[in-house]
Amino acid sequence: AKMSRPKFGIRDALICGEVAMMITAFALAISACLIPKWSVVTVNGNNIEVGIWEICTNGNCVDWNTSDGLGCYAWVGATAAFSIISICALFIGVVFALILLLCIKLVPQLIAGCMFYFGIWAAIACLICWIMWWVFANQDWDNCVLAAGQKLENYNISFWMQVVASVLAGIASCLACCTCCVGGSGWGPGKKKSKDDDGPYGTDNEMDEKHEYPSGNLQYPTAEA
Repeated sequence: AKMSRPKFGIRDALICGEVAMMITAFALAISACLIPKWSVVTVNGNNIEVGIWEICTNGNCVDWNTSDGLGCYAWVGATAAFSIISICALFIGVVFALILLLCIKLVPQLIAGCMFYFGIWAAIACLICWIMWWVFANQDWDNCVLAAGQKLENYNISFWMQVVASVLAGIASCLACCTCCVGGSGWGPGKKKSKDDDGPYGTDNEMDEKHEYPSGNLQYPTAEA
């Protein structure tokens, strides 16, 4: 007998999209965290590249000065904290995405639901992360990175990687939500049961049609005295 190939359904396409977006968002979030290029400015011919961990000038990097208390570093520290939170949430989302891809028949609604929640948390963390930096970069900080009256409004590659990571995590979460509702691989919400799912004897309705059951009031013989 010729074996039929499994069909590539809507749910399979959604899951592949979720996995690709979550892995990409995870890679971008890690790169944004490690690469010190959130903003870049040119002062006296020198390029100053500012990251969430260090400040680099012509390849020479120094760590942030954390002694200013609630000064400008408070915004940078908050950015770094939410960057780490987003990476952790994205990592868990990637794990659930891979489980969903490899074990597509194993309670897909539950796994997709877990991926949805962690993806939403990751998207929110990524969003807060780059918003924190945007607020920091638009402030006029005296002797923080630049001189008074200068701002870090020239955003660099790390900032935009974090923005893209937040968008991808949000889209992946939406796809995970759709996976819980759309059929296409196995049977679940959105796909009706087929005859093959009811065993070799057909559905319960078919069994009822094959067998006739007496209707009405049944009279049983009584013992005569």
